[in-house]
Amino acid sequence: MQQVATGSRRAVGVPPAPWPGRPVLTHAPAPPRPNRRPAPHDGPRSRHAVLAALVGGVLFAVVYHGIGTRPWRQADIDVRRLVLAAGLSVDEVTVAGNVQTPAKAIFDALDLPNIETQLDLDTRAVRQRIERLPWIATATVTRVLPNGLAIEVQERTPAVVWQDAGREWLVDRSSRILGPNPAGDRATLPRISGLGAAEAAAPLLDALAATPAVAARLELAERVSGRRWTLQLSGGTRLLLPADGLARALALATEGPPGRRLVDRAATTVDLRSQTRIFIGAGG
Repeated sequence: MQQVATGSRRAVGVPPAPWPGRPVLTHAPAPPRPNRRPAPHDGPRSRHAVLAALVGGVLFAVVYHGIGTRPWRQADIDVRRLVLAAGLSVDEVTVAGNVQTPAKAIFDALDLPNIETQLDLDTRAVRQRIERLPWIATATVTRVLPNGLAIEVQERTPAVVWQDAGREWLVDRSSRILGPNPAGDRATLPRISGLGAAEAAAPLLDALAATPAVAARLELAERVSGRRWTLQLSGGTRLLLPADGLARALALATEGPPGRRLVDRAATTVDLRSQTRIFIGAGG
């Protein structure tokens, strides 16, 4: 998916609301004019060519020596005026790869009202601000000369649904809370609950991946006392897991032929917290 925002001169696609003081036109850009070599005495055209060459040298220093990351300083030559005269502003921004993240959130992180020219643009700082957004895993920020900027993002993947205080939240494997689970979607994701459940989800997911017989029947994984898990399975089976040795405990629960495994006992509580004994009782 690609969306485009513009600054003061042109618009492509459907831009977001204009930034204050920077009007947005909604017509398509005019076709490019053919290249033309200026005559030796071409008046303004010749001066523009010299100006473009000068600004090209300035931009080379910006891109390869990091001048654009330092504050502006007054110089004998008004560099900002040269850059703007050469069209090296930031008027067009394209955003691609966002699905869950609104384009407006990315534009806000860009802070475009404070970026007038390519020299004002600190691509590293922009990338870091965008990657702080909940769903964004990585962002690539690229200058598109003369007056553009391209942003491509990769979003995170939800791994579990965390139930907390009557609400559901999507969480990725790194324990990052991505946002609310709208209308109870993501029915195929494991559901977890309890204090500290989101932070402890990754080891549980690894253990479940190794024991598909448990993963297929998991209805809820409850974090108990911030230390261990109790798994609620379909059929009323409950597995009380230890604080340590999670993978070993699930392997014991799925040991043996189907139908005779501990995990196959309906309406049963299987206590696997002890290192030496397994306790089996009525479910509930």
